[in-house]
Amino acid sequence: MQQPLQAEQVAEGKLQETIVSQAEKLGWIPLEVNRTRGRSTLTYTTPGTPDLFLVGYGRIIAIELKTPEGTLSPAQKKLKLEALRKEVEIHTVRSLDEFLDVHRREGVWRSR
Repeated sequence: MQQPLQAEQVAEGKLQETIVSQAEKLGWIPLEVNRTRGRSTLTYTTPGTPDLFLVGYGRIIAIELKTPEGTLSPAQKKLKLEALRKEVEIHTVRSLDEFLDVHRREGVWRSR
């Protein structure tokens, strides 16, 4: 029997849909790792892996999606710290505006 989805999972799923749509409009190729669909969450990787990778403009951006109240799991915190030690940032994004800030900070200003 499937477990009912938490409200936070549904909210993150909707945020992911919104960000993926906007990312495509901005010229990114979105690679979704974890995605809430219907009543189940599909997970393809080890715990802590970011929800979304964006490919384009000569770079790859890693994004962990969270609701405004959501917190990183211990595995996510560990991976984020290990990635920083390797000079790779995993961005925690809680809204479309935060995603657009990441897009701008990465030096990408143009759209298709």
